[in-house]
Amino acid sequence: MIKVIPRSTTKAELGALILIFSASLILAHQYIQRIDIPYLESRFDLHHQIIQGSAPSPYRYRVLLPFAAELAIRTILTNFGEEMAFFLAYAFYQWIAILLSLVTLFFWLRFWFENEPALIGVLFAASTMPIAFQDHYFQPWSLLEPALFSFALIAIRREKFWILAILVFLASLNRETAVFLPLTFLAIKWENNQKRQSLLQFGYLLLIWSVTFWGLRYLRGNAPHVETLESLLMQNLTPQGLFDAFLNVSLFLGGFWMCNLWSQKLANFSQKIIAGNPIVFDFCFNLWSLERGSFAFTVLPIFTPVRIVVPLPS
Repeated sequence: MIKVIPRSTTKAELGALILIFSASLILAHQYIQRIDIPYLESRFDLHHQIIQGSAPSPYRYRVLLPFAAELAIRTILTNFGEEMAFFLAYAFYQWIAILLSLVTLFFWLRFWFENEPALIGVLFAASTMPIAFQDHYFQPWSLLEPALFSFALIAIRREKFWILAILVFLASLNRETAVFLPLTFLAIKWENNQKRQSLLQFGYLLLIWSVTFWGLRYLRGNAPHVETLESLLMQNLTPQGLFDAFLNVSLFLGGFWMCNLWSQKLANFSQKIIAGNPIVFDFCFNLWSLERGSFAFTVLPIFTPVRIVVPLPS
């Protein structure tokens, strides 16, 4: 195992990135076939509701990707019809988001593993992503979330605070779960001897998230929530909802976990990666959506290292 990302890209890493590139194309194709084409009209309508500021909460405030796509539709893709331009803009974005998520995950794993185990982890993570390609028709922010979180973890480990600050801002425009990034920064940095500086930097990051979160609600107005907590609980506590949640979580955790629940190596490594890492709370935050599988995106940077540690030699 290694502890830091190498400064230069080796031939083995280049080969791994080529395989990751291929996997991203396959996943993007699957997403287009399962989500984009069957729900094109519904996606088109919700996109325009977000742009116009009439979408329900929380979609109204997840503006990063819809406005980026709208910019492409109004500039680069003007020669196409509006609906076709919408389809092409999001098809390209979805591939780029998946590619970035897998590449940043690979370099995050290189903090802990050699090239081959890191590639195994990424490809296993890629194989679990289709769990989330269901039960929704427009969730573009979820595809980008693993990239933002993995990149943020790399920035924390490499002590690139201002890069992290920019990532917190972008992640806050993407989805409200960006609040877990400042908390993760504090959890990782709390063990060092500069607790005062860490608290101050944590305050800056939390301020960035807070200003962005409340600023969006001030500028775009209050919106009714798309689903109530009561309806979500009722949906998830049905026999079918409980079965789907069990199936999705089992598939996401994979055989590495099921075969090694009592491994001491897993316990030791889990303590390093998971214990005290607030991104894991996002897993709990998304418990209501376990039967939908959407939890699988955000926690990839945290659970993937733990999923692959047991089969490896010490």
